[in-house]
Amino acid sequence: MLKGCTMFREYPEIMTVKHLAKALGIGKNTAYTLVHSGVIGSKRIGRKIIIPKSCVIDYVQSARYNADDRDSRQSNCQERSKT
Repeated sequence: MLKGCTMFREYPEIMTVKHLAKALGIGKNTAYTLVHSGVIGSKRIGRKIIIPKSCVIDYVQSARYNADDRDSRQSNCQERSKT
């Protein structure tokens, strides 16, 4: 877990699209759109999509940064999800 971070504490470190939708209060179709467009970092394993909770936190926190910072934070999350 991210040090000092209490955001989404009740969710597992590796989330599903269903978890993502519930955590953000959005529909599953919107959650799939965020994942497939690369806005939120994810990894596909077979038919399953997994989303590191850190990528969801990065996405939520990116709202307070300008567009340049948001792009670099998204890149950092995508790099972590490739490993």
